Amino acid sequence: MKLGISIKPQEGSEIIAPGEYVATMFSCEKKDTKSGGSYRDQEGNMVQKGYLECKFEIDAPGTATHGWKITDRLNLWHDKTSTREIAERTIARMAAAMGWADPIEDTDQLLHKKVRVLIIHEETDSYGKQARIQKYMKLDDAGNPPIQEQKEKVEEPTDLDKKVKDSIPF
Repeated sequence: MKLGISIKPQEGSEIIAPGEYVATMFSCEKKDTKSGGSYRDQEGNMVQKGYLECKFEIDAPGTATHGWKITDRLNLWHDKTSTREIAERTIARMAAAMGWADPIEDTDQLLHKKVRVLIIHEETDSYGKQARIQKYMKLDDAGNPPIQEQKEKVEEPTDLDKKVKDSIPF
């Protein structure tokens, strides 16, 4: 598609500076790997390779980084058991930092929750310097509701659920 204008590349990198930030998870979904493929899990089932892509928005009103996005990709569906275990531990630490004490069964349990993240820069051969979330930490001011309130919010029926239920004659 022709843009109709010329856009000059900016000098320097436009990535978030290393440091601690408050961030809110706004999206979390499974993505397939570029290489595709599948592997056999411990029960003998074939599983499509993929990762969990968790997207966060930086919450820093009045600063240049407010609203910036950062993504963490966790290899939950990988043929190496050790790689999957690392991803599971990361999700457990993320959930604990968000105040979630029970096992995570659905990514919706973590959506719209605040957490402190430690961002570092990492150099890679393929992509150059990139910002990466290294650590998830609990907010000092307890920015998330108590666990019971979070559960009730996740389990509340939607308007569509209510309409469907109201349309059932028994």
